[in-house]
Amino acid sequence: PTCCKDNVNIDSYDKGVLELFSLIGEKLLTTKIDKGINMINLNNLHQGQYFIRIILGNKKQYNQQISVIK
Repeated sequence: PTCCKDNVNIDSYDKGVLELFSLIGEKLLTTKIDKGINMINLNNLHQGQYFIRIILGNKKQYNQQISVIK
């Protein structure tokens, strides 16, 4: 998993949507992302494990587990 504290940077080659989920599958965040570097604010999350799903314009999906450390 990727570790982060307050923000996570997503480098995307296309526009798309980022979704953030808890370990039990609860969707906590949905936000649009642009081509290039996108900074996602995680200040409101508690310490723990989360999943990020990125769906790009071509419908290609990427999944990543992250650890938020406070």
